[in-house]
Amino acid sequence: MKMDSNQFKRIFEAFDKNMDGKISNFELSGLLSTFAITKKAEETLRAIMDGNGDGFMDIDEFMEAIGETGSESELHDLRDAFAVFDNDGDGKISAEDLQLVLVSLGCNKYGPEECSRMIKGVDQDGDGFVDFQEFRLMMTKGASIQCLLNL
Repeated sequence: MKMDSNQFKRIFEAFDKNMDGKISNFELSGLLSTFAITKKAEETLRAIMDGNGDGFMDIDEFMEAIGETGSESELHDLRDAFAVFDNDGDGKISAEDLQLVLVSLGCNKYGPEECSRMIKGVDQDGDGFVDFQEFRLMMTKGASIQCLLNL
């Protein structure tokens, strides 16, 4: 049975105990502790929880996570692809990270300025990096790394 958006909103409200329109890590922890959630499932949920980097999940981020997260296998594949670009493992792809990968692939024609432009093309929150949510959105919206390279 397919759930409609009102049902998802009610689920969101169950998470949002203080009704401030956002789910905090504390609220998420409280709810998860009542269910038999595996550590891996909790880590995955926390990783997709905060798309805009403010430390909370709003209703739009929640709906995106519910509506756009594919199978566990697809999510795993996206995380693996992200990890290739996130050389230092800090959870963000910088222009330097991107350039290192491109050079390792034999693509030496993109310098720091071009890599910065590519990052800006995907960076939705303007922090100068591509986080996993931005990467996932880029990859699931039909964009590809190749389209980034076509400056």
